Amino acid sequence: MRTLEALKRAIGTVEDLESIVGTMKVLAAVSIRQYELAVSSLADYTRTIDRGLQVALRGGRGTAPERGRGRRQGLGLVVFGSDHGLCGRFNDAIVNEVADTYRDRTPGPEPVRRLAVGARAAAAMEAVGLPIETTLVVPGSVAAIGRTVQTILVAIDEWQVGEVVMYFNRHDPHRPYRPTRHRLLPPELGAEGQLAAPWPTNNLPQFTLPRDRLLAALTRQYLYIHVFRAMAESLASEHATRLLSMQVAERNIHDRLEELSGQYREQRQSAITEELLDVVAGFEASTRS
Repeated sequence: MRTLEALKRAIGTVEDLESIVGTMKVLAAVSIRQYELAVSSLADYTRTIDRGLQVALRGGRGTAPERGRGRRQGLGLVVFGSDHGLCGRFNDAIVNEVADTYRDRTPGPEPVRRLAVGARAAAAMEAVGLPIETTLVVPGSVAAIGRTVQTILVAIDEWQVGEVVMYFNRHDPHRPYRPTRHRLLPPELGAEGQLAAPWPTNNLPQFTLPRDRLLAALTRQYLYIHVFRAMAESLASEHATRLLSMQVAERNIHDRLEELSGQYREQRQSAITEELLDVVAGFEASTRS
């Protein structure tokens, strides 16, 4: 049985841990909000770029990415994960999504290039037999996402592959994350060659720039925005998962603290009772003598 001093030290340690978990909860909640705002702030601009591509592609022969990659072969995979733990199966979920699609794929002559954002995602990819060529550090703020996106786009350009697919966890209001697959290149097109979303009216806008120049400019923006959104979505879902883990930890810490406090009160009461019995026994002995 623990002594009172040992129980007191244990209670202090658990209270310190409770304070740390509370701080991590606040940081996770604040981080979720900033990444959610980053995603929502891009919604209108993303829609504008997608609509612009839809107009520029209508009546044209293919797309700028397709024409630039017409003779390119191979596949590029970009996987977004985390550098840090305390986020449950966040990395395993997205890596399993990749593995279910590509692990049993018959290897061909075309190269498969793989890039991971997050050391834990890279390790999980290695564990399922999908080695990573390049691993990037997860950005720690919205301001740092842009630099990571630029690095990813440079890597994609150097790959010289015909198809690029992103895998990331999307933040979901009903659960911390939802594994998502998004084909980045060539852009996901509808049955008639335009971007999947139909044009909202029968009147298409006109453009005066040469089609190639317009497509090149829109494609650069398309790539940047969609990689940025995937990175922000992944970060929001990572912190949402970490927040859930901290909430579970907080409940466990609270239960442990209640248990230790109960033991401390019981031990303290026993000590007080023993002291009182010693006083009574001493008094009785002195009165008999």
